Amino acid sequence: MFKEILERRVLQIVGGYLAFVWLCVEMSSWLSGEFNLSTRFPLQFAVFFLTLLPAVTYVAYNHGAKGRDEWSKKELWLIIVNLIISGGILAYISNKADKTLEVVVEKSSSRQPPLIAIIPLKNLSDEDNAWWSQAFTLLLQMDLEQNKNIRVASSISSSYFAYNSSGSALPIEHKNLKSSIYIANKIAAQYLLTGEQASTGDNHQLKLSLYSTNPVKKIKDMQCDDSLVNCVDQFTQDITQALNQKWEGDDYPALELVTSNVSALKDYTQGLISIRKRQLDKALELLESAVSKDSQFALALAELGVATVQKTGNSEESLQYVNRALKYHFKLPNDLVYVLKTAKFNYAHQYDKQQQLLESWNSMESNNIYAKIELLMFYMTFSKVNKTIKLLEEVSLTHKQYKSLLARQYMLMGDLKKAQTLYTSLYAEAPEQHHYLAQIARTYHFSGEYEKAHSLLDEAALLLGNSAEVDQLRSRFFIREGRYNDALPLLTSLDSFSGSKDEGLALASNYRMLNQPETAIEIYKRLKSKKSQMMVHQLQIDSELALTYAEQSHFEKAREITLALSERYDHEAQSYIEQIQLHIETLANNKSQAHRLIKKIKDKYKLLDSRLLYADISECIFDSREGVIKASSCESAFKRVRETGNQYSTSSLFKLFNLYYAKYLLEHSKQSEANEFLETSLRFWPAQQELQELKEAKAL
Repeated sequence: MFKEILERRVLQIVGGYLAFVWLCVEMSSWLSGEFNLSTRFPLQFAVFFLTLLPAVTYVAYNHGAKGRDEWSKKELWLIIVNLIISGGILAYISNKADKTLEVVVEKSSSRQPPLIAIIPLKNLSDEDNAWWSQAFTLLLQMDLEQNKNIRVASSISSSYFAYNSSGSALPIEHKNLKSSIYIANKIAAQYLLTGEQASTGDNHQLKLSLYSTNPVKKIKDMQCDDSLVNCVDQFTQDITQALNQKWEGDDYPALELVTSNVSALKDYTQGLISIRKRQLDKALELLESAVSKDSQFALALAELGVATVQKTGNSEESLQYVNRALKYHFKLPNDLVYVLKTAKFNYAHQYDKQQQLLESWNSMESNNIYAKIELLMFYMTFSKVNKTIKLLEEVSLTHKQYKSLLARQYMLMGDLKKAQTLYTSLYAEAPEQHHYLAQIARTYHFSGEYEKAHSLLDEAALLLGNSAEVDQLRSRFFIREGRYNDALPLLTSLDSFSGSKDEGLALASNYRMLNQPETAIEIYKRLKSKKSQMMVHQLQIDSELALTYAEQSHFEKAREITLALSERYDHEAQSYIEQIQLHIETLANNKSQAHRLIKKIKDKYKLLDSRLLYADISECIFDSREGVIKASSCESAFKRVRETGNQYSTSSLFKLFNLYYAKYLLEHSKQSEANEFLETSLRFWPAQQELQELKEAKAL
């Protein structure tokens, strides 16, 4: 019998088939990670083809021998029946896996894991060993987060977590207990971990204290005098027990999750701190060094993606780093794997898929703050203001640090009463934060209550002392009211600004509104000379400079700048540059070039409201100039302006749109809507002469 099996080559055929199945399973496993397919795909693939083994064995026995033979109907029916049974087994397993997944998700959503804020340890080592403080924080965080019942935030957390924008208050240096408790409460952490460390060679002396933050109470003191790995293991066990948390998850040694190469670990921790300090050249150098020492260092590869896109805007290169990091996904925290997969879609400019994945993640893990904040940042990036507000209202119930952001979104949507109420409640909760008073004044000014706004701003100025924030805001108030002579002394004093990007851009914008473009241009040039390491800073400064030239009808200079920008930056920045180019061509009344850009933008960004905004506005303006005001273009533009929170924009293009939209409403006999629009626009921007003239003409 065995001799006959050998003669019919059954073993060779079955062995070859099993090798083929194994190869296909390996390939499907790679595809699932590379293209964000279901993690069950490799298992389903293996089950289906292994259950076909009876048919393969039968066919091999009957047709494996040398020579010609014929197929019988019995054999064909056997294959068909085997295929049906295999398909049934596959469907059953898939259905059971889906139900299991639902149960797991439901369980994970039933309560929110506690959040621990780790403040950098006080360093008692010499300068050469000081980096161990950050390295220990990283290793402890990675070890703790293997447990699904614990979440950790620290200054050494991955830059990919938008949650760090809320946790950006987490310091990169040791703070005293009072400051640490304040910081932990600010990011809604229930627990705080702080302490001190002294390292000499392979020996580490560590003392940690675990506190609850509300109320403040010491839970446990811990200490260890051993190797780093042993200390991390000991503290992980102590913290888990102190918080009465059951261990659910993997339990790899911390160094296996990060890197066993100490030199690479040092480069990585210092590189990550350099990203926090915006020292991107230094960060890239350190992170590349870390990867050269350990090519499977997943965290370092992921951070290289962040530093590269921030420094150069090169999303293709960043995508390569992310793909390499995901090859070692088993070394990464679960949430970071999800975030990297969404980053892949972002770097590949597949924004609709990125949104779908983020919304799916948020839906499955309804209590996962990482999922919510990543989705929130996506909505904000693409100016989906209504969705941003809805999610912020949910998030701010448990994470109070987002209430200020919610108030700003209310302002963008023109819901001034809600913004005013929220800012007032925030100021009542934190009366030492006097900048809230300045924001309350801003809501009154937008509402047309100028006297009340100035009174509150005077009060904020007394409390804040010499504040650039108050002077900037007051100058804006004066310019909107047409009180240019009052604004000029403030701007002159602000011209000694510290040189930061935000202050400089705000100051230059004020000079543009004051119709002093030469001064604005000098400020932009001054900012350019500072050589910011952030690609987005340089892009914004150059774009504003181009628009300033365009507003003064120096269109060729403006075009030269945007042409240089489009040649310098890759796809990631092109959509922004195209909007600036369209802005310029609309001001220049260059219809053919503007319509070419409108068509290009609409073809590329069908699903992104914020990218289509400029296209709709320009269409409405050009139609209006020709006396053919189309309801479709102007109504669509106004809807996008409202949805993206741009009705209070001071941009020259938006001011021009306000004028033509008001004319559209009047020419279409929409008197009540025209009245409301004119009142709202003039309340925010009373010195806009064209709108004022239009209102007077309407009254006549």
